[in-house]
Amino acid sequence: MVDLLEIASALREWLWANLPVLISAAIVVAVGYALDKILVSWIRRTGRKRDIEPTAINAVVIIVHAGILAGVCMGLVALAGLPAEWFIGILSLTGAAVGFASARTVGNFLSGLYIMITRPFLIGDYIKTSKGEGIVEELGINYTKIRTLSGTRILISNDAMLKETIFNYTVHEGDQRFYACPLEVTLPEGARDRAERTLREVQEKYSEKMARPPSIELAGADVTKKTRTYRIQYFVKEAGDILEIREAILEGIYGKS
Repeated sequence: MVDLLEIASALREWLWANLPVLISAAIVVAVGYALDKILVSWIRRTGRKRDIEPTAINAVVIIVHAGILAGVCMGLVALAGLPAEWFIGILSLTGAAVGFASARTVGNFLSGLYIMITRPFLIGDYIKTSKGEGIVEELGINYTKIRTLSGTRILISNDAMLKETIFNYTVHEGDQRFYACPLEVTLPEGARDRAERTLREVQEKYSEKMARPPSIELAGADVTKKTRTYRIQYFVKEAGDILEIREAILEGIYGKS
C-alpha cells in the first residue's frame, strides 16, 4: 500500500525545491492576464473615441489575445529550462489537439476573422439571410448576433454565416448610413397609379424618416392572370423604421380601390 505520508513528504520537498520557479510562473501568468485586460480595455476605449468600426476593434482584440497567450507560453517554457524547440513542439501539439477536439469552434473563429477582414456587413447594418433578417448587433469570435425588427435576437454561428447568401440593405455614403429596402407587389393591370400615389403619400407622411423618395419599376407580368409585379425600393434613415414604412406602403396599396 502506498504510504500517504511519504507522498506528502515527497510533494513538500518538490514544492520547496521548485518554489522560485513556481512563484515566477505565477508572476508570468498574472502579468500576462493583467496586460491582456489593460490592452484590451485601452483598445476598446480608443476605438470608441475614434469611431472605429467594432468589427475592426474585435479583430485587433483577437490578435492581442493570441499574442499575449503565446508570450505567456514562451515565458513558462523558458522558466522550465526547456529549449525553444520545445515551445514550438508544444504549440504544434496543442494546436493539433485543439483542432481535433474543437474543430467547430476553430472553424467559427476563423470564419469570424474572415468576416471581419472582408466586411460583407458591419455592425449596425440591416441584413437578410435564410435564418432571418435584422440589424447586426455583434460580430463575436463564434457567433454573429442579429436583432430582428420585432426585437427577437438571432445567433448564427460564423461558420454558418459564411455559407449564407447575405442580402445587405445598408447603403454607406461618406459618413451617412441609410437602408434601401426592397418590396415586391402584384397588382391588376392598370393599377400602377395606385402604387405610385401610395408612395407619394408615404413619402409626404414619413419624410423625416426617409432618406430619399421611394422608387418603383416593373419586375414582371402575367398575361393569363392580367397582373403586373412591381419592384418597390424605399429608403429609411433608421433600421427601426423599416417595418413601419413597409406596412404603410402595403396598407396603402392593397387597402385602396
